[in-house]
Amino acid sequence: AAHFRVHHEAENDPITGLKQKTLYGKPNWDNEFGNVAAKHPGTKVGVFLCGPPQLGKSLEKQSLSHTEGDVKFIFNKENF
Repeated sequence: AAHFRVHHEAENDPITGLKQKTLYGKPNWDNEFGNVAAKHPGTKVGVFLCGPPQLGKSLEKQSLSHTEGDVKFIFNKENF
């Protein structure tokens, strides 16, 4: 945690070295879906998951609840 505090203002992510910083913790799905809907009105948005079933249930629920008006979220998942 101290390493992240020291390098928080660095241009690149301290772990990946990429310009996009790593965000830790659970995403605020309402904000994420709302931002995508606001930036892409009148479109169909694909939501894809290859991951744990519980996350799939959450994303499917969010996709359904944020499909309104002219924006449609289409949830897709694949589990191995």
